[in-house]
Amino acid sequence: MVWYYKSDGRELGPVNDSELQELLGAGKITRDTPVRQEKFHGTASLVLERMSGAMSVFGNMVLLVRGIIWGAWKGRVIAATKIDKERVWVSGVGKEFLKELPEYPG
Repeated sequence: MVWYYKSDGRELGPVNDSELQELLGAGKITRDTPVRQEKFHGTASLVLERMSGAMSVFGNMVLLVRGIIWGAWKGRVIAATKIDKERVWVSGVGKEFLKELPEYPG
């Protein structure tokens, strides 16, 4: 993984896992030093204690579960309920979606 860390108010990096561990061992950073993964931009930050492999797996599982919950809550399932030669009836669409469709000429 690629990491960035804060030191003296400046963000430094990128460093990989082993380099980050070396910085910790050398006392250049502490377990309280704010760090973030490369894929996170902005306010996302982590604490070094969370870098262990088990926590990475746990963190990924948490993100997966959160994604599933968000998808179930916010997601929509659009399905064709009936199809004939001229029309398709669908369920799960809102008025906003229907307004975006072109006017049916028939």
